[in-house]
Amino acid sequence: MKKIFQDLEYAKKVLADPAQYDKGILEVAMDAGFYEIKKFNVEFRKDTNMCPVEYRAFHTQFRLVTGMSPEEYQQQKKSA
Repeated sequence: MKKIFQDLEYAKKVLADPAQYDKGILEVAMDAGFYEIKKFNVEFRKDTNMCPVEYRAFHTQFRLVTGMSPEEYQQQKKSA
């Protein structure tokens, strides 16, 4: 279970990174250690309540509106 968590954390990082938007979902899944896209999608949805495409779109939209990632926004909100 720990390995899947680490793999998903890697995938979430890549999907949220604007510098890596050119990577396809299948490529991200394979790089994260998933060799079946269905398993990747199931595990990703369990962890985030979103499919990988929705996750990427959410982060893209959030960054366009606020100029920062959701994580950066939360940190700024906590320190204010």
